[in-house]
Formats: sequence, structure tokens, C-alpha cells
Amino acid sequence: MITGLTGGGIHIQCYADDICLLAVGKFPKAVSGLMQWALYTIQSWCNEGGVLVNPDKTEFVVCTNRKKLLGFFAPHFFWV
Repeated sequence: MITGLTGGGIHIQCYADDICLLAVGKFPKAVSGLMQWALYTIQSWCNEGGVLVNPDKTEFVVCTNRKKLLGFFAPHFFWV
């Protein structure tokens, strides 16, 4: 399931118990949506497999040369 994330603007790298996601796109709102979809997919995979995740150890970094990110929203991981 996790390997199915690669493509369509999402790139994933996994090693041991670490995962790195990269969402690439032209429009901030679209990139936010891609990342949120990927995080929900990983969350579902973790829930199905009984894998525990500490969301406090999760980092989110935005890299852009734009001054304003209109429509951007911060994705949530294991958000209640």
C-alpha cells in the first residue's frame, strides 16, 4: 500500500522505521492536498498493521521561492 504512493507528485523513501515524503507541484493548495492524501494513506496502513506512530516526532518542511502561499494548508498526521 505504501509503495503505491509514489507517482502523481508524491515521492516516498522508507528505511527501517523512517519515512520521508516529498510532494511536488505548482499550486500550494494542490501540494497540500497531495501531502494530506499521502499522510491519510500511511495512517490507514499503520492502523491496519497495528503500527504506532509518534506524531510529535513528525516534521513538516515547506521549500519554495514564493513569498505568499495562497491556498496552502498544513496537512495533519494522526489528527484527532
